[in-house]
Formats: sequence, structure tokens, C-alpha cells
Amino acid sequence: MILRWMYLGLAIFGAAQSIMWYIANGFDICAMIGSGPTVIGMIAVIVWVLAEVYARKDYWVAPIAIAATVGLGISCGLPLYLYLRTRPIL
Repeated sequence: MILRWMYLGLAIFGAAQSIMWYIANGFDICAMIGSGPTVIGMIAVIVWVLAEVYARKDYWVAPIAIAATVGLGISCGLPLYLYLRTRPIL
């Protein structure tokens, strides 16, 4: 349970860092993800999320995690997905 809340805290912190970057540099996603390693990391996270969602049949998680990864970066999208993934499945 503590680990789940840690993921949420990291996602919020990552989102705050991205929002601060957007405020300082303008809303330019291309500039934010302009480096090669960042793009490769984002693609890896998106492919992993899609594979996990397909395997777990938990389809509502993918759009949220992918949107956060593309819009706010890996530092928000990955911990947010981990937070959503660790919830109890009924």
C-alpha cells in the first residue's frame, strides 16, 4: 500500500516538474521530448503499457498513462501507470 502511494507521489512530482518546465519554456512538446533518448524512453513506456494492458485486460488504464507520458513526460507517465496498475482488481 505504501509503494502504491509512493508511485502516486512520484507521478505528481513528475507532473509538477513538467508543468514548471512548460511555464518557463512555453507549451512546446517537441522541445521537451526533442532528444533521442527521451523519445526512445517514451516509446518503450508506451509499448510496455499497451502490452501490459492487453495482457491484464484493463483497457481504461492505457489512455490515461499514454496521455500522461506524451503530455507530461516519462517522469509522470511511468509512475502514474505503476500507481494505476497496483490497484486491487475486483
